[in-house]
Amino acid sequence: MLFTFIPPATEEHRVSFHAKLSSPASLSSGQILIPDHIITNQGNAYNAATGYFTATYNGTYVFLATTGPSQSSSYHADLDLMANNEVMSSIRTTYSYSGNYPTAKTGSCHAVVHLTSGQQVWLKCHYRSHFDSQLTTFSGYLLSVDEEE
Repeated sequence: MLFTFIPPATEEHRVSFHAKLSSPASLSSGQILIPDHIITNQGNAYNAATGYFTATYNGTYVFLATTGPSQSSSYHADLDLMANNEVMSSIRTTYSYSGNYPTAKTGSCHAVVHLTSGQQVWLKCHYRSHFDSQLTTFSGYLLSVDEEE
């Protein structure tokens, strides 16, 4: 078996972010979910005002999203992890009752994506949803830079 070494991002190419919702959000299908509370934003590639991550280098990036619905008997939290208008991964969750006990189901998704500088990644609401602020996060980092960088 032949393995190819992929060099990690160097100190010069450090790009990572982690953001969460500061308050619950109710969105319609197609709207952008904007985790607006930045925990870390090394390289400043994530924009908390728009919810867009913009690649700063050509390379391979890793993204993770988690979510869960706000408390109600009929709430959903359905989102798509998007890269340049293509769905890379999805989450479908609901809030339900098991007997007399409410159960918020959480979900997560991830994607490993090759991006060129300037391409964007974001979270899009798939179906009318109510997102819980404690359960909803969006993270990503640059795994490796293309050799020509």
